[in-house]
Amino acid sequence: MSVAHEPTTFEDGLSYRFTDLTTDRSPADWRAQWSPLVTVVSVSGDVDARNIASVTAYTTRLAQAGDALLLDLSGVEFFAVQGISILGAVENTCRSTKLPWALINSRAVERVLRVSGQSDTLPTASSVPEAMQYFAHLARMLARPRRARVLLPMPPSSSAGSR
Repeated sequence: MSVAHEPTTFEDGLSYRFTDLTTDRSPADWRAQWSPLVTVVSVSGDVDARNIASVTAYTTRLAQAGDALLLDLSGVEFFAVQGISILGAVENTCRSTKLPWALINSRAVERVLRVSGQSDTLPTASSVPEAMQYFAHLARMLARPRRARVLLPMPPSSSAGSR
């Protein structure tokens, strides 16, 4: 059985809790948590042909809703080779929306990425705290006011018009 979650806003408007939406015939659970900084999508269990399309749709839909996306696959125990399509879809969605994202692998996910030759092509973090520091750094960089450039007049060229 798989468990997906639907967000419910608390009074403070910043944190969310989730109402279970259950689907039979899927050996994985996935859920999302939102913060002002990042949307965290956590997947656990087995990612295989039975749930790849659902996990892809869920994750890419949420990738369009936030300021950053963290895909936490650290709880994945089995990752089918076809699961790479999830990562490709997330990469494409985030690139098209200019959304920063990061991936946390499990051993199963890392094994498939290594065999496919893609272990160094995706933005990975070793833990949620490391990824959160990365996103906080990006947010600070984007929020930093830029100094105005002062353009000084160019001195007249000594070679122009001289003989």
